[in-house]
Amino acid sequence: MVILLLNQLLFMIRLILSTFIFLPFGLFSQILTKKQEAAIKNTIASQFGAAFHKDLNLNLGRDNFQYLNGDTFFNPNGFNYVFKLTSDTLFRLDHSLFHGADNGRFLFTYHNNLYALGGYGHFTTNNNLKRFNFTNQEWQFVNCQGATPPFILGPAYIHDKYLYSFNNFKCGNNIVKDQIDTNAYRLNLETKQWQRVYNSFLRNHVAERPGIYYGNDYLFLIYNLNSILINLKLNAFITINNEQNAFGLANVLKRINGNSLFFEPLIEQKGKEIILDLNQIWQSHAKQSKAINWELQLAQEPHNPYKKMLLASIVFSMALLGLVVYLLQKKKKLLQLPTKLIHSELNLVESKQDLDHIIENNIYKKTVQNFLNLNKEELSLEELDEALEISHLTDDSRRLRRHRMLIEFPEGFITRTKSNADKRSFIYNINLAILKEFLQK
Repeated sequence: MVILLLNQLLFMIRLILSTFIFLPFGLFSQILTKKQEAAIKNTIASQFGAAFHKDLNLNLGRDNFQYLNGDTFFNPNGFNYVFKLTSDTLFRLDHSLFHGADNGRFLFTYHNNLYALGGYGHFTTNNNLKRFNFTNQEWQFVNCQGATPPFILGPAYIHDKYLYSFNNFKCGNNIVKDQIDTNAYRLNLETKQWQRVYNSFLRNHVAERPGIYYGNDYLFLIYNLNSILINLKLNAFITINNEQNAFGLANVLKRINGNSLFFEPLIEQKGKEIILDLNQIWQSHAKQSKAINWELQLAQEPHNPYKKMLLASIVFSMALLGLVVYLLQKKKKLLQLPTKLIHSELNLVESKQDLDHIIENNIYKKTVQNFLNLNKEELSLEELDEALEISHLTDDSRRLRRHRMLIEFPEGFITRTKSNADKRSFIYNINLAILKEFLQK
C-alpha cells in the first residue's frame, strides 16, 4: 500500500514538473526546435526538392505561429501545410497538394478558426479569404461581400471585430508597372463584409512598400526613412526614425520571438545581431503615440488624395476651353458691328455666366425631352432614374442627384403617391402639360 502511494506521488511530481517545463514553451515560444524545423523542411523537400527550403526562414513569429484553443499551430508562409506543435514534436493536419499561391498572406485566428488572407503566387496577387477546416483537414474559401480590395498583399491587423488591410501591393511580374492600392479597407469578421476606410497616418507612406513584421502584440512596418509601430491592443501607433535606431530595410531578418525581432548586422555594422525589443521601443516613445481612428469612405468612394486636384484641373480646363471658344465666336460677331462697338470692353464675368447658363439649360432641355419621349403620366422609381440618366450611379449618389435635379423643375411637375401594388414603393405622377410649357420657355 505504501509503495503504491509512493508511486502515485512520484507520478504526480513528474506530471507537475513536465507541465511547468513544457507548457511555457508550447504556448508562448515562437521558435521551432531543431527537430521540428528539420521535420517541416523535410516535408517541403519531399514535395519540392531539398534546394527549395535551403534559405527558407520558418521563425517569423505570428506570421507562422498561431494559438487556438490552447494548441499551437504552424503554417509556413506560402504553403498550405498546417502542423500542430506539441513540446518537441509536431503533427501534420492538412492533406494539401496545392501550394505557392499565397506568399505574404496574413495569417490569423478568430472565433476558433484559422484564416489566411490574400497573398501572391502563380503570377497573381489574390484577394481571397481562406479558412482551414479541421474536420476535412483542408483549406476552404470564405465568401465575402462589399467593397472587396482588388488585391491583398500588405500589412493587416485585427482590432475588436474588424480586420484592417492597407498599403496593398500588386506585382506587375516585370510585364507591367507594379501597382499600389492607395485605399484602405476593413473586414467585419462577424458578417464578412468589406468596407473602404481612411486614416491620415498612412498619408505619408501610401506610395511605399514596407517591410512587414508581426510580433505578439505589435505590427512593425519598416519604410525607407521611418518606421511605424502599431500597438494592436491599444489600436495606436508611433513613428520612429530608422537612422537613430541603426536599422532599416537593408537589414535581413533572422527570426521573431514574441515581441523581439532579430536582424543580421550590415557589413559596416560591427558586432552581433541587431535586436529590436518592440515592448521597449513602444515604452520609450509612448508619449508620442497617437490613436488610429479609421473613417468610413462615404458612399463607398475610394479615397484618392489626388482625385480632387484632378477633377478641379479637368473642370477648369473645360471651362477655359469653353470660354475661349465663346470669346472667339463673340469676337467674330463684334468684327461685323460698327467700329464704335469694336472697342467696347468685354465683360468676362458675364461671358462665363452666359456659357454656364447655356450648358445648364441644354442639360435640362434634354432631360425634359426624355420625359416627353416616355409619354407616360406614371413612372416607377427605376423609370424616373432612367429619364434623369442617373441609373448608373450608386444608391446614395442617385438620391442626391435626383433631389438636385427635380428641385430645378416647375412646381407641380411631379408628385409622388403610394403604389397600390406595393405600399413600400412609390409611383411618380408626371404633369406632361407643365413639361411642354417648360420646354417652350
